Amino acid sequence: MSITLVSKSRSEVDREFRSLGELLRWLAAEQAWNLGERSGTSPRDLYVGTRYRNGTFSPVHAAFFPWEIDPDLFGRLHDLQARYRKWVHYLTEVYPQWTDIETIPYMDNSVEVRQEDRWGNTRQVQTVAPHGDLC
Repeated sequence: MSITLVSKSRSEVDREFRSLGELLRWLAAEQAWNLGERSGTSPRDLYVGTRYRNGTFSPVHAAFFPWEIDPDLFGRLHDLQARYRKWVHYLTEVYPQWTDIETIPYMDNSVEVRQEDRWGNTRQVQTVAPHGDLC
């Protein structure tokens, strides 16, 4: 399956991709380049767009996209990104099997939980944000 993006302006060249995954990775790299980030943007963090309730996409997103893209391809790209986000969530939150070790309450009424995964790595997660009169 080959995907071709036709440029709206003469300053950009047409782009061809072998798969939706390759297109999504390239878009993430392009967004990072345009934002001036050195480390790069993950495909998980790329803002592709949102669906309306009837399943169509906002024409605003397509208007700011510098290439001609049909709504069907835009929808498939959005669905692939949603699947990628679920996969990343599984790998970082579900698969390590985080268990609570200790609960740490603070004076600003916030609460942090110290967790450990099945390999012995630890992390601290804020479960309750600071609130109340002390903030």
